[in-house]
Amino acid sequence: MKLDYYSVIGGLGSLDRSHSVVLGPQELRELVKNTEENRSDTALPDLYRNNKERVNIHGYLGGRVDMKEVSEMTYDLNHTLLGGYVPRQQLETLCSTDFARYMHRKVDCGDAMQVYDTFLADNHLGLAQRPRIHTQTTQSPQAQAQAQAQAQSQGQGQGIAQPMQDKIPPVQHDTHVRKVVVCKRCSARFLGPSRMKSLRRHNCKAAI
Repeated sequence: MKLDYYSVIGGLGSLDRSHSVVLGPQELRELVKNTEENRSDTALPDLYRNNKERVNIHGYLGGRVDMKEVSEMTYDLNHTLLGGYVPRQQLETLCSTDFARYMHRKVDCGDAMQVYDTFLADNHLGLAQRPRIHTQTTQSPQAQAQAQAQAQSQGQGQGIAQPMQDKIPPVQHDTHVRKVVVCKRCSARFLGPSRMKSLRRHNCKAAI
């Protein structure tokens, strides 16, 4: 049987790798097509038909819950995923990660390994998942000599030879900044943590 949408998200969820795969539009269309092909449209025999009226047992789904009917009904949970009756509309609103988490117990190991080989193997990783390959280009000795001569000519055109540029020491920036308060009248300078107090207490010579 071909892999369909639900088997893929279920297999990725069982491997905890749902975040590692991004499906494109074409892949999604193929998975949905496989889902429709795998779905059986044949009529089920009367043995599998359930003509009994469904009893509302979940209050969060809306409607009134009759506790007497709930206590008397029999539960058949062999066909459910979430434990109890869940309408199809609510299942369709679940995201793929939640649905895969609910289907974790229902996924066979064979399907999970097939999903891994299809979407998570090294030869099937997408462009975003592939490791980047850095290529180093080697130049011929003639090309290297031409590039070096061109760099030296540019340095001489600016008035600085290329060997002299290599000998210029790098500029060292002083990261320590000294905060100074200057009096506007006499230009007196005050340093230290009490510089503002010293500025207020000093006798300004310009005022005399």
